[in-house]
Amino acid sequence: MKTRMKSIILVVFSFSVVIPDMAMAEKAVAWIMGGYNDCKVTRYEYSKFKDYAAVPEMRLFPGDRVYKKDNIKNVRFEYLPYYEPKIKDDSTAIIINNAPEDKETIFAKFLDWLGLVKTKYKEYDGRSRGPWVHEAVSMENAPLLSGHKISFDDSYKGKTMVFKDLDRKEVFRKTFTGNDLDLLPGKAGLKPGKMYIREIIQGRFLQFRSTIRVLGKKDEKIVNKALAKIDREKISVEEKIIKKAAYLQYISDLYPAKVDLYWLSFQLLRTADITDEKLLKLHNILLGSCFDHLKGGITEVDFALLLDRPGCLVTVELTRELETNFVPPDFPFKNYDEFSLYFQVNFDGYLVVLHENGDQTDLAFPVESKGYKVKSRSGYRSCTYRFVRKPAIKTYLFILSDKPLEEMEQYGNLPGNKQCKLLAALSKRAKEQGQKIDLEIIGSKSFVKLPGKSFNGIIWFRVSLEN
Repeated sequence: MKTRMKSIILVVFSFSVVIPDMAMAEKAVAWIMGGYNDCKVTRYEYSKFKDYAAVPEMRLFPGDRVYKKDNIKNVRFEYLPYYEPKIKDDSTAIIINNAPEDKETIFAKFLDWLGLVKTKYKEYDGRSRGPWVHEAVSMENAPLLSGHKISFDDSYKGKTMVFKDLDRKEVFRKTFTGNDLDLLPGKAGLKPGKMYIREIIQGRFLQFRSTIRVLGKKDEKIVNKALAKIDREKISVEEKIIKKAAYLQYISDLYPAKVDLYWLSFQLLRTADITDEKLLKLHNILLGSCFDHLKGGITEVDFALLLDRPGCLVTVELTRELETNFVPPDFPFKNYDEFSLYFQVNFDGYLVVLHENGDQTDLAFPVESKGYKVKSRSGYRSCTYRFVRKPAIKTYLFILSDKPLEEMEQYGNLPGNKQCKLLAALSKRAKEQGQKIDLEIIGSKSFVKLPGKSFNGIIWFRVSLEN
């Protein structure tokens, strides 16, 4: 009962975990199979709740609310193990993750999950990959296993990998040579449960930098025990590889904030020589799921970068050729790229984003004239913009305040021509009276943090995008 109560509380109070923005969601966890007439689904998308008419086999995601007036029990659902439509009242059900705290017990329902994957995830294509991440399957924020070797591909030859703690103290360094492309985290001095900054250096140049974690001892023991259990089964080597890769995705989907082992699932799948036709189909589904998994963005663990100081995390949600990914501000944008700025803060206060275009200043956030009050750990988006000519630089001024801003209190009551002047005045006042802080880019995101633990007055920083 305690575990279930925790899940229900999460549905109500946790934006980032249980009511995710659909741009952040990975894949469906439930489907509407019957009783969909006069039924609607409310989903949080692009920082707003949107309604959709239910249709047969409609995909549902954590946090979705399903409405059918007075007879929600007539709606028939199919769902992955430990996800469920929690009946709130006669008309409403909420899709929640009800995974138990004891991760060892979930293995009992693993085969049920695998059966649904075979029938519901056929759209995933393991022959293609997302082109915008540094690695085929991003290891940004991925938790490593201290006792499990990581094998890197030939693109790492001649490069140096450096691990630093969050205070920038170097912990480990290795230059990859011809046949030495492996790394064992436990022997690199990386401690269980800790987050690190990983840098990839080629010659004298920093090529890539991101955060990375080490799985906690208890969780690593649970994962190793499950993999060993699969090894003891009297099945073929091919089946063992597929089952291990599937289990790693299964536990990752149930505990996304703590256990995200898609990178290891990918390593098993990419080296597998599968000849059995039925296994090959499942192999491609699982491989496609790896490619589709969490393409960057802001997660709860990223707040560790702020070192308990007031600050802001910013990423760019980019849509190119109908595919959406999260990329850092220094990403090489192209003409016709469409984007918005997605951000979260770790304080309750006020935030305005101004788009500075030559002599003109317009409001990028809030999207509407009201709503510039922000809360810790909640997600927010700017207006959507597009690059229409090359070269171009898009500049955005983030203004953060611990108190209401007088200009924004007046903004909604003024005509358009006076609104622009008011925003220009706000920009000028922030730069003259506020404290400027620098933006730091890491992985698919960027962040700023105050030098001290207190937040008083106005602070500001710029985010610039260039094509």
